[in-house]
Amino acid sequence: MKRSKNYKKLYLSILEGLKQGYNPSKISKELGITKQKLNYYISSLKNEGCIEKISYGTWKYIKGFQKRSKKITAVIGTNSGHSLKQDSVRGHGFLFVLELPKNLRNWDKREEILEKLNIKFLPYYVGGVKRGQRLTAQNTNVALTDKSILVNFPESYIRETAILAKKDAIAQFLRVIKHLERILRANFSEFGKYKFKTARQHYALIKNSLARQYLNNEYNSKKLQIYSGRGLWLLIDNSFNLEELETVHKDTAVKDNHKVQDFFNGLDLVEGYTPQFVLKVLAGHNEQIGKNAENLDKYAIHLKSHVESVKQLGESVVELTKIIKEIKGKK
Repeated sequence: MKRSKNYKKLYLSILEGLKQGYNPSKISKELGITKQKLNYYISSLKNEGCIEKISYGTWKYIKGFQKRSKKITAVIGTNSGHSLKQDSVRGHGFLFVLELPKNLRNWDKREEILEKLNIKFLPYYVGGVKRGQRLTAQNTNVALTDKSILVNFPESYIRETAILAKKDAIAQFLRVIKHLERILRANFSEFGKYKFKTARQHYALIKNSLARQYLNNEYNSKKLQIYSGRGLWLLIDNSFNLEELETVHKDTAVKDNHKVQDFFNGLDLVEGYTPQFVLKVLAGHNEQIGKNAENLDKYAIHLKSHVESVKQLGESVVELTKIIKEIKGKK
């Protein structure tokens, strides 16, 4: 096995080594790469269907390696901060639903209006039933239904926090709505305000240390999904090679992201502040609490002993007083 700096040749060398039955330790040593880096390449070969895991450190050769197609990159919004710093937030996957005013004029004739204005559109189906029209406005997917307008963004908005990313997405959403109002000569607001909700929102911490650790493990090639009583809320993903820890709950994604981001910011602020460190500190506190409880038990025993002594002393004083009175009486 010859060492190569060319990534394709490196994949081929690793695949050849596995085909010959070499274990990962031997391959990493012969190629002069770290075990962590080797695990990444092995995971990629597994995802490509080139190998199949038999047991720990043993892989079955399936097929040869083909040069992988270039990964799709995230579309960044024009008003984004464009910062790819570790644990900055990528807001994406936004779906906004605008509630239309009641008795909107000529809305039932919108298909005719679109045709007259030479605006291209296609039928919008939900569950196999036609619910309206779908079209593109300002490079954004839009669906027009009887009671609402759905706006689905392809863009990502990278900002310092999830709240700022969402503000950018809402600003773009409003631009799309105003554009639709102009071309359709309609007013979708009520008393000057738009009634809308966020039906989908995802916020990912970029280049997150936990995501990187998970994704670089050869046994963790699949997306990690974490559920709670309210459903799926957190996942680890690498769709755009950004090693992301992502909050995805439709209602609480912003709040969840804020909590997760605060935790990882804490890791940077305090040296050695890790989950293991927290557990160690808690264990130390528990030990101290145990010692304090033990001391309190000893103190309680001593106090009980003192109380008994005082009681006996009181009884002795009463008895002594009686004796003194008797002596005085005899005199």
